[in-house]
Amino acid sequence: MGIGINSGMMNVGNMGSKYRITYTVVGDAVNLAARLEGLTRNYHVPTIVSESTMQDSNEVLFRALDRVQVKGKHNKTRIYQPLCLKSEADDALLSKLTLHHKALDFYFAEDWPQAKTAFKQLRQNYKDDLYYTAMLKKIAKLAS
Repeated sequence: MGIGINSGMMNVGNMGSKYRITYTVVGDAVNLAARLEGLTRNYHVPTIVSESTMQDSNEVLFRALDRVQVKGKHNKTRIYQPLCLKSEADDALLSKLTLHHKALDFYFAEDWPQAKTAFKQLRQNYKDDLYYTAMLKKIAKLAS
């Protein structure tokens, strides 16, 4: 199961006609959340949030994941994974995030050899985190 979270304007309530009515939610913000939910399988993370949600969550520590272009959008969207409350983060997690963000810097700069090296190190250090395997596969595709 994956969870996609986005913040924004939407319509919520009973919608339809006198013949068929349903309680639902519609809008661009809802559509993006649905797309983010689908991406959880690609990145092997349980929850993905949009940049607008991340910016509204001051107490939560996030890990940047990627910039993606989702169906129906012209611009790329930054996506994040919520990790824990900032007050609960320990030194080991903060150290991991430092190397993680360096790897993403190489990735966003399209420095594929450096990105590959950094993500390999992360995968070796954190074998249970399948996100790093997914990123190495993506880098291999982009670098070819």
